Amino acid sequence: MKKTIILLQLILLSGFTKSFGQLGKDLNQPKKITNIKNAYPFPTRDGKNLVFHSNRLGNNDIYIKNLETGKLKQLTKNEANDRTPSISPDGKHIAFVSTRDGNYDVFIMDLDGSNQTNLTQDSLSKDIHPYWSPDGKQIIYNSTMKGQNYNIYTMKINGTDRVKIRKNNGEATHAQYSPDGSKIAFRRFFGEGENSNSEIVIMDIGSGKEQRIAKSLGFDNHPTWSKNGHKVFFTSNRDGENKYDVSIYEYSLLDKKIRRLTFHPSSQEDMTPIYNPHGNSIFYSRWLRKDSIDIFELSLFSQ
Repeated sequence: MKKTIILLQLILLSGFTKSFGQLGKDLNQPKKITNIKNAYPFPTRDGKNLVFHSNRLGNNDIYIKNLETGKLKQLTKNEANDRTPSISPDGKHIAFVSTRDGNYDVFIMDLDGSNQTNLTQDSLSKDIHPYWSPDGKQIIYNSTMKGQNYNIYTMKINGTDRVKIRKNNGEATHAQYSPDGSKIAFRRFFGEGENSNSEIVIMDIGSGKEQRIAKSLGFDNHPTWSKNGHKVFFTSNRDGENKYDVSIYEYSLLDKKIRRLTFHPSSQEDMTPIYNPHGNSIFYSRWLRKDSIDIFELSLFSQ
């Protein structure tokens, strides 16, 4: 009888755990950095400041927060959508996208919000997700140039010399350079229609050769590199109870293994990770509940 009771308790406990998506626990306890509708974090190299977009005032604008003092400054202010900021390697400029000129274009501004300039100025295409090359001389971004699906382009930081660096077919977005600049990691769609799937791909820039890091039925997205280029972090719902049950994962280029880093109730969702080389951590956005999204930091140091 006693064994039967214990068995029933274990069954009930496992069912309770699964229903709340708690299939494990975070690598470390995440630290909440912001509140009130903030997303797409990006840190300065010294780890002192964090930029992100927020719609706390009704539409998306770019903000910067001093992580030491907590001081918050709004960098853009208009009725358009200003989103997805990233900081140049020298810490002097921010690339972002805005709809202020009619559709999504890539803009650049100084770290204090001054000198906001439209780099792409293309009314016929959507230009999104700008990130910097390691030397800070180029911006990599995604574009629907000439009416095509999103693909990967680069340009100089003054908007000239736009080049499509990925020649293969298949929609591709969220590209970021490896630390040595020899590779890019990005999200690519495979298949068509309801059978399509999003997976992370690493491309060698010199040869153009592409390699999927892991075939999965899950929806993989938002890749970002570690400081040494040995790991790629990304989001996926591969272990989730539904398509919105998304967590952060780590892929090792050395042993080809994937490790899950964050766990949470299935009603929550982790998105837009970015590696923080100063603190060996990951900043990311987490949907806590409807209309509530905040930025967290997850330390990667083993406890």
